[in-house]
Amino acid sequence: MTASNRLHFSQADGQYLLSTLKGFMQSGRRINFHPTMAGSVKEAFDEGFIALKAADLDTDFVFIKQNAGRGIFGGQKSRVMTYVGSLEHDELMPSTLCKNVIMAMAAVNAVYRSQGL
Repeated sequence: MTASNRLHFSQADGQYLLSTLKGFMQSGRRINFHPTMAGSVKEAFDEGFIALKAADLDTDFVFIKQNAGRGIFGGQKSRVMTYVGSLEHDELMPSTLCKNVIMAMAAVNAVYRSQGL
């Protein structure tokens, strides 16, 4: 984590994430911010780090927003790296590399669908 060149998650990223989590909860899926983020969600967003706990899948999802350089017109580019596993046991496996947090949450939704939930 300290060796990565992270960017902060934007307010729009946070709003989308919260609305998606709310939709998951309404559909009966038990997923929320990881307990290690209790009281520090804003700081974690500022550090480019999000951890989610999916109780019904018994797994954790971690999103890290990475610096992907500058675009042709000088705009900041980024990618969201996703990890799946157990955050408590430091057993995270790399998953997909997404263009944004929307795609990362779509990947989480795909995991739920693959499990029939």
